[in-house]
Amino acid sequence: ETSPAMLPPTKRARTDSPPKDALSLSEIRKELIRLEETIIFALIERAQFKKNDKTYQPGAIPNIPSSFFDYFLLETEKLHARVGRYASPDENAFFPDRIPTPILPPKGTDSVLHPNSININPRILNYFKQRVIPSICPEGDDGQYGSSSTCDMAIVQAMSRRIHYGKFVAEAKFRTETERFTKLIEAKDAEGIMDALTFPKVEQSNCERVREKAATYGTDRWGGEVAWRVDPDAIVRIYTDCMSFTKDVQVEYLLRRIGQMRVHYFGGPFSVCSQAIEQQWPGDKALERAGQASVEQVFLDVIEKRAMYGVVPIGNSHTGTDSTTVQQMLRSPGGPSQATVCGEVVVPDTPALIGRGNVGDIRVIVGTKEMMTRCNEAIKTEFGYLETRIVVSDQEALFSVSDTVAALMAPSAAVAPLEVLRASMCDRPVFTRCWVICRGPSTSAPTGNDRTVVVFGTKHEPGALVTVLDSMRSHKINMLELSSHPSQSSRHDFDFFVTVQGHVKDGLQKAFEEVAPLCAWLRVVGSYPANDDEMPRETC
Repeated sequence: ETSPAMLPPTKRARTDSPPKDALSLSEIRKELIRLEETIIFALIERAQFKKNDKTYQPGAIPNIPSSFFDYFLLETEKLHARVGRYASPDENAFFPDRIPTPILPPKGTDSVLHPNSININPRILNYFKQRVIPSICPEGDDGQYGSSSTCDMAIVQAMSRRIHYGKFVAEAKFRTETERFTKLIEAKDAEGIMDALTFPKVEQSNCERVREKAATYGTDRWGGEVAWRVDPDAIVRIYTDCMSFTKDVQVEYLLRRIGQMRVHYFGGPFSVCSQAIEQQWPGDKALERAGQASVEQVFLDVIEKRAMYGVVPIGNSHTGTDSTTVQQMLRSPGGPSQATVCGEVVVPDTPALIGRGNVGDIRVIVGTKEMMTRCNEAIKTEFGYLETRIVVSDQEALFSVSDTVAALMAPSAAVAPLEVLRASMCDRPVFTRCWVICRGPSTSAPTGNDRTVVVFGTKHEPGALVTVLDSMRSHKINMLELSSHPSQSSRHDFDFFVTVQGHVKDGLQKAFEEVAPLCAWLRVVGSYPANDDEMPRETC
């Protein structure tokens, strides 16, 4: 006989916001167990259909430029948004910048949470496509795109609620142990906070409970035959990853719990790094931002805890890898105080001509040396008769604008009374990759589509680099980028900067531990989710 704990979950009325006692441990436990069961059932339902890869490929379905699943999810979120679903603090949209405002009046209830805009749904969606679907669905295409996408949506929405419910858990723990967490937050000790949130015995108990439920709910019994619709171990692995994502949310929430979170970036308010912040933390008013005059200063501010995060350029589709940022990463000390790459943002960076009035009135074009180099052909072709003037910074270029002077700037600089006179001053689109850096080891969970950055030096012997690369090949490490840079320890040597596919928590750490003895030194400087908007390979 099935025990009461193994019975399918009973549905209860969905409210527009969590109950007033949302921070009581019993209420939190009830909600997490309900979401746990919802996820298990949704995974079992999805397993009846094949992978249907076409639903995740942009343009694969006629008349839909995006992927069919993204289209399905967005249109559903638009409907749910109109009736106020995402006004609730325990709900987070996957397309928050593309949903309408509610047509129903707000409930007027106060949230028990500290104000925040934390939303890791892009990582969840990436993980779902890369890890969840391959682990529970058979290969192939059965044409059941609508049905499979309906199941997909149920899974990602349940996972999102379960993971972001970590904010309530974090708030409850902060109120219970205020002094302990306050010290960790003031020290910007993300690793210490993660340790304080981790209870291996509880997590093991959760996994055992999930496995028992998955085996019970997902078993078909016909006569004397027993068959699993989904391997219970696969569901346990997925739920274990959900717990890891939940802790990521909790750490991020607690780091913002006292005051504002500081983010320092290279450049001014209209720089590409400033735009990267908008993409990484869209609409987050709780951030305290500060532009810095050098990449080195951003690194120092992060290492010395004057900022929680830093944003610096690492590559441009026109000029290639940013050697200044790589050099700073090579100089960063190892151990708990090292600068770590924890994110990447790809920003459209095609320069525009910013000015006032008519193009015909322009007599001088100003811009930084980099901007002038990037726009040289366009200037010659269309404005060869005008005077050009190089300035030190974007701010100086902006302040130089007048009725007869235009500036080469990012389009975002065109704030009234300025306007974009030419939207593109390059013969092809330009993109800049920016790193998000933090202090100490990265605590983020793998998504299934990640990148890892490694720096190393080679021994002073013939074939040293070949030996290292051959070892990486034998460990099936897929290298995406390799560049050499003058060594920090010897003017006659070079150090190497490498980006590879995968996450250190997915086995790369062990592989690099075996590669390390072949190097003079080796340091893993971070793993982060791959950006879905990567630059085209032919322009990198």
